[in-house]
Amino acid sequence: ERGILVTDTYSNRPRVYMNDGSSPDLPEETLARIKGGTSGHIANFVDAVLDGGSTSSPFKQAGPLTEAVLMGNLALQAYQYKELKDGKTAKDWAPYNYPGRTELLWNGPAMKVENLVWANQWVEGTYRDGWDIKQFE
Repeated sequence: ERGILVTDTYSNRPRVYMNDGSSPDLPEETLARIKGGTSGHIANFVDAVLDGGSTSSPFKQAGPLTEAVLMGNLALQAYQYKELKDGKTAKDWAPYNYPGRTELLWNGPAMKVENLVWANQWVEGTYRDGWDIKQFE
């Protein structure tokens, strides 16, 4: 049976609504929570940076999760990308090819799309002096 999971920011107040209108009991919380909502998360991050401590969401977990979410954004951008077909104008019937409507082959360590080189325009960036991206172990 299908339903939908809804949460507030930082997964607060999770709710499940089933298609039949019921709402099942949720399991007990097992992970520690940061008190104070958004302000608590910001303070947790700043304290970890200043004191060398840990955050509630370590970068070893948050980094790959963020990469996966950004890959979804990249896939949507590539899917919508269009090129005008040879001999067509924008006012013609079906004037575009959509070359990004394919599987993206992502090379995480190299931070690039392997099979659609043009899609890397949305991955790469230029940075001001002193603001370069650095790899951390």
